[in-house]
Amino acid sequence: MGHRPDLRVGDAQALEFADERFDCVVCTIALCTIPDDRKAISEMWRVLREGGRLLLLEHVRSPLQIVRWIEQLMDPLAVRTRGTTSCATRSITSPRSASRSSGSNA
Repeated sequence: MGHRPDLRVGDAQALEFADERFDCVVCTIALCTIPDDRKAISEMWRVLREGGRLLLLEHVRSPLQIVRWIEQLMDPLAVRTRGTTSCATRSITSPRSASRSSGSNA
């Protein structure tokens, strides 16, 4: 493809890039690790050029009540082993709902 990746360590809630810098922004299995996930999505939209693509791949709370119940039962174990709640019990129910609440029209 002729492009060398430019990998950087940074804060997803305050990206160091100018507005409308990228044609595509990709975020995979990361939103549950970011303290303010909605701010991070807002930042992704900020650095994305008009007409660009925001690609999210996330694991989210199940739409099935029985599975959500099991996720909630397992949450204390996640807190004990990782020191944080599981990603499934976070406030975002789907990436689409998060991207809409962050001012996009995805």
